[in-house]
Amino acid sequence: MRLYPADTYRGQDAPITALTALHNRIFISGTENGSLFTYSLDDMIPSLTICAHQGAVRALAAFRDSHFIVSASADQSLTLWNVETGECARTLLGHEGAVTAVALADEGRVIVSGSADGTVRLWDTLTGEQCGVCAGHPSAVSWLLPLASPPHVLVGLADDSAPQPIYVWNYRSGQQVRQFAEPYRANSGAVLTEDGQLLTGSASGEILRWDVQRGCVAQRWPLPAESVLLALFPHGRYAVLSMNGSQLVVWDFTQGEAVASAELTLSSPVQAFVTPDSRRVMIGSADGLLSVYRLSSG
Repeated sequence: MRLYPADTYRGQDAPITALTALHNRIFISGTENGSLFTYSLDDMIPSLTICAHQGAVRALAAFRDSHFIVSASADQSLTLWNVETGECARTLLGHEGAVTAVALADEGRVIVSGSADGTVRLWDTLTGEQCGVCAGHPSAVSWLLPLASPPHVLVGLADDSAPQPIYVWNYRSGQQVRQFAEPYRANSGAVLTEDGQLLTGSASGEILRWDVQRGCVAQRWPLPAESVLLALFPHGRYAVLSMNGSQLVVWDFTQGEAVASAELTLSSPVQAFVTPDSRRVMIGSADGLLSVYRLSSG
């Protein structure tokens, strides 16, 4: 595997706070000042600038088979956007705190959002109506991972001051199914692999594989001491690391070795995203810069 720096884009004037991609062709970034920027992944030419929110964009989710994304914001709202036209399809209101996480469930028919108000809310995508709420989290929601079957959603919290359980809710009934028995300290989000494995980072510098049914850690992989975990690949096995603040590394955590590396062109990486086809890595910085790296198997 090889990692090639492709482009650095300097057109944004605020820290990049959220990243996603649509159809592996269109890249979308959200910023601290509430704006959305879209680009063609082939040439990174800016397509649209959308003044989306009154507060920072905290999370993005892209629909698989359409031109729509959902943005979640510190202004307590979610908005459904057509990224080809820049048109707002609808705004979802109901959270009483910053909306900090968003995901899509039931093949995109349900929008799931998490907030600093301690709730997870469910929204009908077609009507925009709230269709459920899961309440009682002691801190802001950091990430959401819906399961297709059964209709459950895994919820991680953003509280780094103390370990918290991972929550499991039935998002159709709004009933809590269980909490993971082993506490979890959040770090760099989570992924659910195609074979149903939950992978997360930890504050202790490890990748954790969870037994979702038993709610405990099944396996631990240590990361290099000088590294910062930026993102996990969508299908597992690899992680994106910043090494010594100067190298971007694709790390095979199952083997404990780097499989690709390149110079880190940004001095303050704060966001990272691996496209669903695992062919590009996007890095966003606190000073508004955006870098794109291409991955090849050669």
